[in-house]
Amino acid sequence: MSNIKMDRKTAARIRRDGGVVTLDPFYFWNQKKDKGPVDTVVQVGSPAETATYTLYQFEDISVYVHERLQLKKELRLFLHGFGPFEHLNCAGVKRFSKPQKTANAVS
Repeated sequence: MSNIKMDRKTAARIRRDGGVVTLDPFYFWNQKKDKGPVDTVVQVGSPAETATYTLYQFEDISVYVHERLQLKKELRLFLHGFGPFEHLNCAGVKRFSKPQKTANAVS
């Protein structure tokens, strides 16, 4: 399990927007094959299908992390930007990671 960290301002903003955050993978070089370096899309709200997500709790905030994202020891959520251009961002996701083989994978 990964530790989740965020400051009071970020936590207050997430609570105001519903108390749920979703982290999805984004493969900017090859979106069709889901290969290569991965970036993270941070969205406020819960995912449509929760089967492919792992749920983490930080106080009363729910954080859904997609199974294709590999976390480091600590996941940090923070606000980036200023004023009306402020948005959620995260740190602590491995950008260069090999895909995990599932138990049902055929060699």
